[in-house]
Amino acid sequence: MDEARTGAPIPPSPALRLALGFLFSETGQSSRTAFDMFWNEARRESLPSNTAEGFGRQQHLTACMNWIANAVGMERTVGLMSAMGRARGVLERRPRRSLEDAVKEP
Repeated sequence: MDEARTGAPIPPSPALRLALGFLFSETGQSSRTAFDMFWNEARRESLPSNTAEGFGRQQHLTACMNWIANAVGMERTVGLMSAMGRARGVLERRPRRSLEDAVKEP
């Protein structure tokens, strides 16, 4: 689910359906609106996040993920989000910069 939020569209797959179905069953709610919205948005074309549509897609998926996590009693803490980033390999790809290097960049 986190990959859909930050990357290219996710093709419909049994794995994503299973994850969303399982999480929905854990909520005990009758409305699956956030799950349907996530499913539809995850499959939509992804544009760069510096465009209005790309930023909107990312924010919409994040909002759905936040609602789903809250509904199943899982708090999206910094630690959890860092672990998800490491699982995607995002954090390892970013070189650490010193404060001096960051200040030098425009």
